[in-house]
Amino acid sequence: MSVTSLAADQSGSFSYTVHVRVQTTGTGPVTVVLTVAGSSTLNTPGSVGTQVFTVPLRGQTSYDVSQKLDDHTFCPAPYLGVRVTASGAPETYRDASSSC
Repeated sequence: MSVTSLAADQSGSFSYTVHVRVQTTGTGPVTVVLTVAGSSTLNTPGSVGTQVFTVPLRGQTSYDVSQKLDDHTFCPAPYLGVRVTASGAPETYRDASSSC
């Protein structure tokens, strides 16, 4: 499982999209949880405006998950981060500079 991108939809935009690639060993159900928050420190999960998105998946072994984000929610934090978890997989984290 990896965050393949986290970026503003266009330069100066407050709309961001996070893309997550999920690979499984079987087609059974898996739930991916994206925890998004603003942070004051690069490469460190924060807690400003925390939002949680739960994405249930099943029926395939490979998934591309995307989630739109409104960066206003995470202001005034200078970084926007996403932590991704799923049962049986290591947690992954990625952040980007915020538009705030």
